Amino acid sequence: MEVLLKPELARFVAEKVKAGQYKGPSKMVNEALEALKEQEEFGPEQEAYLRREVGRGLAQLDRGEHAEFSAETVIASHMLSGLSRRAPESHQFPEPLSMAHGHDV
Repeated sequence: MEVLLKPELARFVAEKVKAGQYKGPSKMVNEALEALKEQEEFGPEQEAYLRREVGRGLAQLDRGEHAEFSAETVIASHMLSGLSRRAPESHQFPEPLSMAHGHDV
């Protein structure tokens, strides 16, 4: 398959690859298309799940059930666990946690 990009998009891809953000143009385009696919597959079930979990978390916060954390500790934990940026499809929506983590939004 051959894909022709608009000149400004080709420059954008080249800049990202040159900056070392992607190993090559194909890698960047594949990741962009995967993100678009995920976005298009986000449907009513996923929205309902997120709304339930947000509501649950807010109720836990109202009851004072929270733990302090920082973005740095979350990132470090994520990197140490060896998790990829995206969860596998079978684990797209993990089991609910028993306690919400409080943070300022």
